[in-house]
Amino acid sequence: MSFQFITLISTILGTISIIATLIFLVLELRRNLSQYKSANLINRDNQFYNFTNFWSMEENLAVVLKGRENYSSLDEAEKFKFENYIENRVRMFAFSVNSSRVSDSLEFHNSRIKDFFKFGGSLECYNVLLSRNVIPNVWDKIIQLGLKSNP
Repeated sequence: MSFQFITLISTILGTISIIATLIFLVLELRRNLSQYKSANLINRDNQFYNFTNFWSMEENLAVVLKGRENYSSLDEAEKFKFENYIENRVRMFAFSVNSSRVSDSLEFHNSRIKDFFKFGGSLECYNVLLSRNVIPNVWDKIIQLGLKSNP
């Protein structure tokens, strides 16, 4: 065997090992991405559970029910609470539309957005938050698409 032949075999083996390593890395990255998405979904579900649980507590529920009907009738402390309720729900809509595996289409998300904002007080509060520039434009685009969508 000549030195040139041994060099050629070594080059081929080196190339094969690099390709095998790259294939392994791609497979591991896909697996990690899948695990990340699953953990993200579980975390989001947990946050939604905590959100609904918190706002279903008697003292918070009273503010939500009153605010949904008429945001202007709330006192300052109630407005603060209700604004946090609206902002957090809008945040959940925005993140679920962008990263959810719940639905293949926006129809599901748009229906939930429309259902949430069917109360005049909720929409009034949302518009107040928009006028104060505390809702990011990206979130507003998602909400506006949902509100304008057909049922």
